[in-house]
Amino acid sequence: MLDGLTIGGAISGLKSAGDIVTAALKLRDAALLQEKIIELNGVILTAQQNAAAAQKEQLALLDEVRQLKARVMELEGKGSERERYKRTDMGGGTFAYTPKDGVEKGEAAHALCANCYEKGHLATLQRAGTSARKQEVYKCMSCESTFHFGEPQQPQSHYREGGSWGRARR
Repeated sequence: MLDGLTIGGAISGLKSAGDIVTAALKLRDAALLQEKIIELNGVILTAQQNAAAAQKEQLALLDEVRQLKARVMELEGKGSERERYKRTDMGGGTFAYTPKDGVEKGEAAHALCANCYEKGHLATLQRAGTSARKQEVYKCMSCESTFHFGEPQQPQSHYREGGSWGRARR
């Protein structure tokens, strides 16, 4: 027959076995929990890196928008400035842009380079003298084009009667 001591020892042994199983499960659960924590940390780190990259891209886009807005404002300003000028035949088939009547703003008479104007740049022509054909010569300091204003004239003859450059007398 079983005595109380043996039954108590068996119960105690079973209780100890249960405690060991519970501890083992806790250890196993702790290891699983540790693995999940490591996995979760990896996901959080990736999300933070993605957020940082998105923020960097957003800042770059905001900077680009700022630059484009500034460019639009600049072009709108130039557009209104360009509206002040009209294309003018300066004679001899040469064109330049001159201020429209009534919008001179007290400025000295001037003409803008047609080449630069067509490219969106306003460049004032500078007088460079008179050509052999009696045309006024202007130069654009921006694109270095040269313009001859006025109708070309016949150059004066350099022949003199009776001189060393003269024509033969009859």
